[in-house]
Amino acid sequence: MTTLEVRRLCQLKKTGGSVSKDCDSPLFESIKNTSLTNIAVTETSPDKPKPHRIARSEKRLPLRDSLGISGCCVIIGGSFGAGSTPDAIDAPWVWRRIALASWTPQATTLIALVIRMIITAQAAVCTSMIASIIIEKRFIQKSQAAHFSVLRGINDGPRNLVHLILSSKSVRLILRLESYLAILLLLVGMGLQFSSTILLSDVDVSVVAGENALLQLPSLLSESQDRVTTSTNSYKALPPQYAVFGELSSGTTTTPDAHGFSDTGLIQRAFLPLQVSEKREEVRSYEGNSIVMSTRVACMRPNIENLRYSACWWDNWADKNWGQLNGTLDYDSSLEDNGKEQPCGSKGCPLIPFSCDIPGAYDGYGWQSNICLAGGVGGTFWSSDTGPEGTTINSPWAINSSVYLVLSTNMGSADWGTLRDRGIGYGPSVPTQAVAEEKEWRSYQLLPGKLVNISLCFQAFNLKHSFVHMASSGNIREPEMRYDSRTGTADTRDIRRYFGTDALKLDFDRRGILRGKEIREPANYTNISQPTVGLDADKEFTMKRVKGTAYSELAATESNSSILACSHCVGGGGSTVHADLSAILEDTILSTGRASEAIKVYITSISMTIYYLYQKKFTVSEEVSLTSVNHVLTANDCKEQGACSGFVSVVTLLGVHLAIVSVITTLYLTQTRFSRHSNIWHAVSQLISQDLDDILEISHNMGDKDVIAAVRSEGNDHEVRLGGCLHGGRVKIKKHDG
Repeated sequence: MTTLEVRRLCQLKKTGGSVSKDCDSPLFESIKNTSLTNIAVTETSPDKPKPHRIARSEKRLPLRDSLGISGCCVIIGGSFGAGSTPDAIDAPWVWRRIALASWTPQATTLIALVIRMIITAQAAVCTSMIASIIIEKRFIQKSQAAHFSVLRGINDGPRNLVHLILSSKSVRLILRLESYLAILLLLVGMGLQFSSTILLSDVDVSVVAGENALLQLPSLLSESQDRVTTSTNSYKALPPQYAVFGELSSGTTTTPDAHGFSDTGLIQRAFLPLQVSEKREEVRSYEGNSIVMSTRVACMRPNIENLRYSACWWDNWADKNWGQLNGTLDYDSSLEDNGKEQPCGSKGCPLIPFSCDIPGAYDGYGWQSNICLAGGVGGTFWSSDTGPEGTTINSPWAINSSVYLVLSTNMGSADWGTLRDRGIGYGPSVPTQAVAEEKEWRSYQLLPGKLVNISLCFQAFNLKHSFVHMASSGNIREPEMRYDSRTGTADTRDIRRYFGTDALKLDFDRRGILRGKEIREPANYTNISQPTVGLDADKEFTMKRVKGTAYSELAATESNSSILACSHCVGGGGSTVHADLSAILEDTILSTGRASEAIKVYITSISMTIYYLYQKKFTVSEEVSLTSVNHVLTANDCKEQGACSGFVSVVTLLGVHLAIVSVITTLYLTQTRFSRHSNIWHAVSQLISQDLDDILEISHNMGDKDVIAAVRSEGNDHEVRLGGCLHGGRVKIKKHDG
């Protein structure tokens, strides 16, 4: 070191030419008497030396020198870039490939590894910065000076730093902000070491939409392999089907107008050619040929002539009574009252004489309903072979369409018994007149406070083999009928939601069905499974069998047949309906007040039952484009359930960690002057000081514990900190004289 450099580093006392304490060191003994021309001298009192002070005029090191390029990259680069938990439907391609390949656990582990690597690197840089702040701004024990200094250049994280702080037993140091930050940095880092395990706690089996695929699905009967036998009036008694279907509707509301006219609009529902329920629930997109049921129901107030009622009963069960309504239905005038075109033209349609059963409610139960098929428009029904074709499906009151009377009453079995006791039954009857009308209902009083509400409904439907495109962006599920274990009462809410008849009128996804996007004429195809048989013949044969069965069951049955739409009632003859279907029809009428909704449910349910009985026998395949979900390990379900506790925990820990890093970095850049991150020589050089000469002299062949013990045993473990000489000079560890 040259004399000029020494002069710039040190300040001499004015008197005697001795070196000041700030720069007193054996290293400089040889220059005590050096001429100090043009160097400022500070007056000091020999009996009152001034305490050591850091040179406040020193400028802070540039960021490139203090934190360094590597430190900046670790702090800034590790603090940006966040991922998300994408939805399974709209997820990025990479995410989908990972999930569908069942690599989620492996990917989660690798991501957690990257997180830990970044956190570890940031923690090491932060440890260096905290050590720099403490050694420059706070006072540390002399025996720990080397440790704090070296931690600025190289360290393996905050553990050793926290140990130094706590082992110092200095309350003043422990209560400093930097100490709290070091402890938090250590604790959060320890928590993030388990990020892989924490994240995997959210992973469970869930569904993810797979890739679109072309498949061959059996969708037609083979004319040469028909094994299906059918019988009319048998399907209503079978358990209803609640299979996933695709719906394309006109969006018409069934809310009646001022005249009481209620219309469902055209409803088209396409059935999936999949027999297994689980396979149908996995479908997210379907493009191909299928059988489509189209229906439209319109209801209004009826015009009835000569309406009479009487009681009915079984001879063997005298306490089981119901009623019967007889009259003449003038549906032509009802259509005219609502401004609708009369189907029979100027000559007018013939009146329909009817005889419909009215249910008797069991004691303790309220309104019960019945659906009575009064006849066909124009006096005839559709042919069971052809049914309605062309555009007639858009007109429910077209010639040959079905005419229904929907009856709802609060007459109990005991009330009908009262009429029976009066001799009103099985022959004798009593006339009645309408007493009120509301929406599509007209009310007739039978006993004081006992009414029967009647609505006139027209229904048309069709089944066609069509090309359909339907898809869903939500979970698809098929509902199940549930019964209360205590009361035995059916809970039909999920099923009514699925049919779209509940009061909420939810969208397709929340109903658990597919949204119909397109329905048109069947696509061109070739017979894959039976190359020698033309598909045109198979299609014609299939539709003849399926349509014929459906029309015979729904439209070509005997007039005055009744369908009990109640589950707590007694009724007479008519069609036997499964108890589940009766409960659904009953709750639909009670919850919506719409007769049209009940008939729509009835038609869909019976058509679906018939279709899937035939579908078991389908042997001719057609090509379809199908997207289904796969059951894989992902954390997607926890998002839907709002309980991604593992993800939330890791994100919270990362947020706290980044906040700690930001605070430490800010403190380091604003409060340190002499420290250089990840530099060793300056960390070692700054230890060369008169205040540390004794430790450096004895520690060349001793362990740290022995050195610390020796210093403390001599009572020489005083407080020190890093600083520079006044007016510029050498940076070193100095004793605290305060």
